[in-house]
Amino acid sequence: MRSIQILSLPLAMLALSACGTGEPATSESKIINGTLAPDGGVIEQSTVALVSSNGQVFCTGTLIHKNFVVSAGHCLSNFGGTLYIGFGRSSSEFQYVKAADYEVSPGYTGSFNKAVPSDISVIELSSAAPAGYKPVAIYKGTVAQGSSLALAGFGQTQSGGSGRLYYTSVGVTSKTSNEITVYKGGTGSCYGDSGGPAYVTSGSSLQVIGATSRGQAGCGGSSVYTNVAYHLNWLRGWTGVSL
Repeated sequence: MRSIQILSLPLAMLALSACGTGEPATSESKIINGTLAPDGGVIEQSTVALVSSNGQVFCTGTLIHKNFVVSAGHCLSNFGGTLYIGFGRSSSEFQYVKAADYEVSPGYTGSFNKAVPSDISVIELSSAAPAGYKPVAIYKGTVAQGSSLALAGFGQTQSGGSGRLYYTSVGVTSKTSNEITVYKGGTGSCYGDSGGPAYVTSGSSLQVIGATSRGQAGCGGSSVYTNVAYHLNWLRGWTGVSL
């Protein structure tokens, strides 16, 4: 796993994914002390797994349109295999849709020492999401410090298991126009949860506000999320849909 130092933050941080060329290594992701996503709930309907051709779940993404998924840039910047998107709460029950194409943000440099890391990617599905799975809207508002967000991702938990969708709630500790930092002691995202959503409640619905970028070494501290709406013009231009 490749570590990346963040000079703008007080502690060294790690990208939350196994990265490299060709097929990715097995994910060590975990939503620490999270809860299994409700069967058929909004989180399951819109949170998806990025899966390599050898069946390994290596990142997470969010369905933002029936034909498009948003994830992290570092998940796909060095990916060299065939990409599949897994729909379901567990790898044992996934429905798979092959990716037709994907693009990493042109602003992503692979370095988190820049003012705008642009750690975001978008995936086009070869066919629409399976019946029962619904995209979520991108949240275009702002959140205040202390606001509660729901994080979701696939992978191992502290109690074991892998390839299952868990979620948890955390609070916003700081934000810029392009990134959101979250933290809650004892819970949060970790290695391999990269690209997974941070959801905010807007009215009576959940909307995606962030895509997991990186977190403190050891997964006991803050996590940084790319603000999806900051990249809305690029996403609209690449997908050709209004979002």
